[in-house]
Amino acid sequence: MQGLKSELMVTALSCSAQDRYNAFVTKFRPKLAEEEGRLDRYFRSNYGGRQSPA
Repeated sequence: MQGLKSELMVTALSCSAQDRYNAFVTKFRPKLAEEEGRLDRYFRSNYGGRQSPA
């Protein structure tokens, strides 16, 4: 989700559409946060937490 939001931000900046990007993020903030949490839980349950290199 973070990558998608970053791509959208870059696109908005290159098209001078920052206001539209900000409105989108504000409108969908709860859903974006929910889906980001869902992805995080999926990867943690399937691949474990971050491990320090030995």
